Amino acid sequence: MSVVLSGADAENQKLVNKINDFIGRPFFKSGKYSVSRSLLPFYETPTELVKVMNFATIPNVTRAFLCGNDNVFETDGTSDAVYEANDLFSLKIDEKNAPDYVAFFFERLRSPQGRFKLIRNVADIPFTANVDEETLKALEQMIAAPEITENPKGFEIRANVLFATSLFRSELSVAKDGTVEIKSETPLFSDLPVQRPRLR
Repeated sequence: MSVVLSGADAENQKLVNKINDFIGRPFFKSGKYSVSRSLLPFYETPTELVKVMNFATIPNVTRAFLCGNDNVFETDGTSDAVYEANDLFSLKIDEKNAPDYVAFFFERLRSPQGRFKLIRNVADIPFTANVDEETLKALEQMIAAPEITENPKGFEIRANVLFATSLFRSELSVAKDGTVEIKSETPLFSDLPVQRPRLR
């Protein structure tokens, strides 16, 4: 996924107005929000992941929306919602964008037990405390780029996955319709000082 530099304020305001219409009320008020936008390469419909932070709430609330072709969609933390978005925006996975899709899929899931996160390098780990050099070097040796194999049903991916506070080397199955399944996982490192899950 590539970050899109925010356009003119008028462009962002128009987009936020559309999001407010989707919500059904002016949740994000002019001058009291920030916007970040990322292109999602695995949809045929030109689609952005739009994250809007509301400065008018205490604490500040960030909500994420998928926006494309005048459609606005907000996932609810379930895989079914991601699959619904896949239908709405016309999912098209290939070998190049499959890891981006898995990263997006994991990011949109919510669970009190923890969150999944695709890890492609040490910088992807959301540390909440300083980690010593020995640990960093050990993690660097454990983390490898995703290995992707295409098959008639979709893709098999070997990748590092963070769940809650533990790092795994996982075998993932990604179907052409976007269904993601963790087939196996090998523990690599536990009790990492990382962010705890937030349910929104």
